[in-house]
Amino acid sequence: LEEDYENVGVVSVGDYVQGSSLGAVSQGEYIVNLMNLVGYDAVTLGNHEFDWGLDKIAVYKDGNLNNGEAEFPFLGANIIDKRTNKMPEWIDPYTIVERNDIRVGIIGLIGEQQESSILKEFVTDFEFLDVIPLIEKYSYELRNEKFCDIVILSIHDYDEKLNEKVAKINDDS
Repeated sequence: LEEDYENVGVVSVGDYVQGSSLGAVSQGEYIVNLMNLVGYDAVTLGNHEFDWGLDKIAVYKDGNLNNGEAEFPFLGANIIDKRTNKMPEWIDPYTIVERNDIRVGIIGLIGEQQESSILKEFVTDFEFLDVIPLIEKYSYELRNEKFCDIVILSIHDYDEKLNEKVAKINDDS
């Protein structure tokens, strides 16, 4: 694609660690290395990134090249660590990608009801905030303060009612 289309971007909407035996056996490391080769621009965290505990994914952003290191940001604007009342420091709410002078803001979120599909022991210390206020906040910031031409929402969820709410967010948000 990149040979034919110079403006291609690659984003995962979550669950990248599941779906293959290599991903499961390596707890995501093999997949992170493949994603680096492909040149992913961002990965939104999904419920399966919690399968072995979020600390297993955090190692891919710890600066230690010996345990695999993601060359892309992990996104999760609404993931809050209850122990600090903040997003984990290795998770970003959004990223900005530039292609041919076009700035694209990508906001990453996990669906609000996803904790029901995560082992309780791995989600006890986390909460998932309401996505609509965060979409409004970061959309405004990306458009008006970061001067993005396009804002993309990458959310690990499918909810028709959520889609309707997002569609009603006005351009001033």
